[in-house]
Amino acid sequence: GQGPKHYVMISDYAEGKFMTLFPADKGYVIEREVMGIDDKGKVHKEKLGPLPQADFYAAIRTVPLDQAKKLSDREMDGRLVSGFQLVATRERAAGTSTYTRTYWVDPRSKLPVRIETTIRSTDPKMSNSEFVQRDIVFDAPLDEALFSTDPPAGYHDLSAATDEKE
Repeated sequence: GQGPKHYVMISDYAEGKFMTLFPADKGYVIEREVMGIDDKGKVHKEKLGPLPQADFYAAIRTVPLDQAKKLSDREMDGRLVSGFQLVATRERAAGTSTYTRTYWVDPRSKLPVRIETTIRSTDPKMSNSEFVQRDIVFDAPLDEALFSTDPPAGYHDLSAATDEKE
């Protein structure tokens, strides 16, 4: 191929609507199912539906700090932040996965400014991963159209092209 494509994923977890936009192609795909691997290593398709329990803000608010390791405060982007680290392990038949999450929090607002996640696994079907969530902005006024799961005007459906590759 020509390398990775840039895309935008829009998810309405409450309604169970998921769309991926490919701006360079002026195309979209309405996601109706995902591939998954169960605890026994079997690949299966799973239909997407509402997931009202998926709440990013609740996940941040309910970090169990009593189980976290306190890290030394440090300066980040010109401000002092407090660090907390949580390590969780998940045992599966195919191997063990360890999730390390480091939260850098503004001590005044008690809101995260950066979340670093590392996943390490002995499961051969899982890849080790690292990702960072940063530049987090809370309560910014946003146009509701940014969250629409209706395809933008001028975009075409790429689902047929995606189905042909499977």
